[in-house]
Amino acid sequence: MARRLLDHPIRTARRTSITGAILHAIPRFGSGPYKGMRQVLDISGDGPNNDGGPVDLARDKALAAGIVINGLPIMNGKQNTWGFPVLEDLDRYYEGCVIGGPGSFVVVAESFDTFGEAVRRKLILEIAQKP
Repeated sequence: MARRLLDHPIRTARRTSITGAILHAIPRFGSGPYKGMRQVLDISGDGPNNDGGPVDLARDKALAAGIVINGLPIMNGKQNTWGFPVLEDLDRYYEGCVIGGPGSFVVVAESFDTFGEAVRRKLILEIAQKP
């Protein structure tokens, strides 16, 4: 699976729907045969929510379902192909609008090149947390 992900090209789109990702994930928690000790959703991206409704409402719905949301913003500083402005404080946006729940946190990737390093840090933090 990891090889398939590495071989897959990065896809860009005009819109980013963090709301859509959260609302898509909520019903998937608890839908399998096993129930985890924690329910954690990780959101990563290089831009703010700009499609699919207010992100804070989707976040609050996930929190009400007992899901913790952690964030991994990618601070690439690059203007996208369609000319949308760069959000210089994307990390603070994630802290204020995206993450939530007991023990939630943000780990910043300074660029796409450091994304793997940031994911590793995030995983260590998640594994180290007590349920």
